[in-house]
Amino acid sequence: MEIRVKKQFKSREMMFIKNGKIESLALLSFLLCCGTAGAASTSWQSDSSKEDAGTTALYTFELSRFDSQAPNTVEKSGYPALTFAPDGIVVGVDGKFGNGFLVEEPSEGFDLARFGYAQISRLDKADLFPSENLSVEIWYRPLSGKPAAGAAYSFMVDNQYSSKGGFCLYLFGKDQSLRVRIGNGTEFLQAISDPLDWDSEEWYRLRFSYDSTTGRLDLYRNDELVGFAMSPGFGLIEPYDGNLRIGNRLGSSYSPLPGYYDNFRITSTTEL
Repeated sequence: MEIRVKKQFKSREMMFIKNGKIESLALLSFLLCCGTAGAASTSWQSDSSKEDAGTTALYTFELSRFDSQAPNTVEKSGYPALTFAPDGIVVGVDGKFGNGFLVEEPSEGFDLARFGYAQISRLDKADLFPSENLSVEIWYRPLSGKPAAGAAYSFMVDNQYSSKGGFCLYLFGKDQSLRVRIGNGTEFLQAISDPLDWDSEEWYRLRFSYDSTTGRLDLYRNDELVGFAMSPGFGLIEPYDGNLRIGNRLGSSYSPLPGYYDNFRITSTTEL
């Protein structure tokens, strides 16, 4: 018998972390009242379209988009090409809405620099990333109830690497919490969830949004606000002049997050 346990908040406080230091505390009840809309709504579960308001890029990983001459490359009209790692990737698997891809569990002997990722090379930031409001989302289904077990950090989206610009979305192995970090070129702003429960039979919509006019960074799992940070005057996210990687970190420790992926989307709206 499989027993599913819904996540319950163990704490009524959310941390605001800036440059690794706790700056302030805010009541979670207040955040949920002013930061979420209509918990009963199911619109967040719908498939996305490139015609959706604010969409600047949408990668759905459909097989019909694959170049038969280069099966590790998928092209989207008007978007940069997306390529897959030589190892640790299975394409054409069942996704949330159609086809998706699978990042496999690393095994001994694999070169993690060549393992388990989909990658957009050197993004055209002017076309893909809006300048003021930014939201990034990915659908993800873990392989186990502890998807980041065995690693300090496991990255699902990395467009930051070692810079102080860009952004990254990842899981913390110790407590399976979801985290997002953005950079303005000189400092970071980070939102962290409470420890989370995960179900290998469930798809999750993981999303962060940032409003540069208020300095507010929101972190969602499905339609639930699970993390929040605010820094008035933080300004714009500094573009990272490098690749964007889904399913693994860009370099150094190369920390893949095994699981199924679908519908990677970038938008210029902070609405859920």
